[in-house]
Amino acid sequence: QLEWVHKFQPKVAMLLNITSDHLDRHKSVANYAALKARIFENQTAQDFAVVNADNPLAASVIPTLAGRVLRFSTKSEVDEGGFLRADELYIKIDGREEFICKRDEIPLIGAHNIENVLAAACGARLLGASPDSIRNAVLKMTPVEHRLEPVATIDGVLYINNSMCTNLDAVVCSIDAIERPQIIIAGGKLKGDAQDFSPVGEAFSRRAKHVILIGDDSYVLRDAAIRANFDKLSDVESMYDAVYLARTLSKPGDVVVLTPGLASFDMFDNFEHRGTTFKQIVTEMERGRT
Repeated sequence: QLEWVHKFQPKVAMLLNITSDHLDRHKSVANYAALKARIFENQTAQDFAVVNADNPLAASVIPTLAGRVLRFSTKSEVDEGGFLRADELYIKIDGREEFICKRDEIPLIGAHNIENVLAAACGARLLGASPDSIRNAVLKMTPVEHRLEPVATIDGVLYINNSMCTNLDAVVCSIDAIERPQIIIAGGKLKGDAQDFSPVGEAFSRRAKHVILIGDDSYVLRDAAIRANFDKLSDVESMYDAVYLARTLSKPGDVVVLTPGLASFDMFDNFEHRGTTFKQIVTEMERGRT
């Protein structure tokens, strides 16, 4: 949508991250980054830009911004914006430091959600929300459908739907977000030319007990896994087969997670269809109907 921005001028705009995604459309990361940065295009000195200081591509746009910049970071404290100190989240605006919540109070899976909370807290505070109301909103958050969404726990195994995860960086982030042993269902259709999926293979090697591959272009994930000396791999033809194989491979305390890393259009209408199919199979399995 930002391709067609002409007059849009948000009072508060945020840039959470820029990663190598949608290259089938934008052809290069540089083009994609330039389009994302257009959200700030019409801002003035009276507006606010909230930017991820830990993401190099996102942070690189800061010198070009006309608005007042607030940074957020989980790696270091910032002069103005949001940051993580030990295990506590704070925001600092106009020199005033305010506590938001503890890290383990966030009811969402993954370190990236700490970044999201910091960014959202900055935006909400700039628009007049009190620290207490921000904290209460954080504590009541529920997962977005298809994004690290817990589906069910069956025989001590947690099943998670992460069908929205369709790019390299998101796969690595999602895999590292789950600390329990994982049986990962991955694969699908490449978006544009094949990228270097080596970081995904390395993530498999760090976190996965087994990876079950589906879809037309799952070979890119298999190749990356082999390069990382990870060989606990299986290929199946359907989501049904993937879920039931995962069940046989899992033990109490494990996590079975659909983290595709690729687009859905080879086997499904879209990522929602893929995630819903996964959830239906898990739900039927939980009810003992199949």
